[in-house]
Amino acid sequence: MKLKDNPFLHLPEGHFKKIAEFYRTRRKEKLEEYIKKIEQKYGIIFKIFWDDERGLTSISHSPNTGLDLTNRDSFAPHNLPSLESKFAQPAVKVILRYLSLLENK
Repeated sequence: MKLKDNPFLHLPEGHFKKIAEFYRTRRKEKLEEYIKKIEQKYGIIFKIFWDDERGLTSISHSPNTGLDLTNRDSFAPHNLPSLESKFAQPAVKVILRYLSLLENK
């Protein structure tokens, strides 16, 4: 499956309204703790980019490889051919955890 076809990388409806609550309830810190565990498990270091209004906007391994939040409310890959790549698997886990925390689950 190509990453762009993965329906789980789409943000939930009304997600921008949930961003302030995400930050206020310190879920960003919970996600950052999770990211550290994933980095250790996979031996990879992520570059994470945040926006006060949009939340998580990018998770990258290098300037040329990552997942970015699009204007269509989903995360799109750049230079990631499939879910089987060494970077894609842990990055997708982080995105899925982010989406879960955004929904307060």
